[in-house]
Amino acid sequence: MSGKACTGACKSEPCQCGNNCQCGGDCDCSQCKTCKCTNEGCKCGQNCTGQATCSCEKSCSCK
Repeated sequence: MSGKACTGACKSEPCQCGNNCQCGGDCDCSQCKTCKCTNEGCKCGQNCTGQATCSCEKSCSCK
């Protein structure tokens, strides 16, 4: 789990929190924050910070 650079584009839909990039293997895609969280109750373009954690953007609200 090192700081690997992401070389893939962000997945627009079905993206996993923590891995919002189309990179193979264990890639820490923390720079790609344009994907929507797949967590229930989270909408808009939140930043995925964990499997069960969603950080909302300014004009968004998570439940």
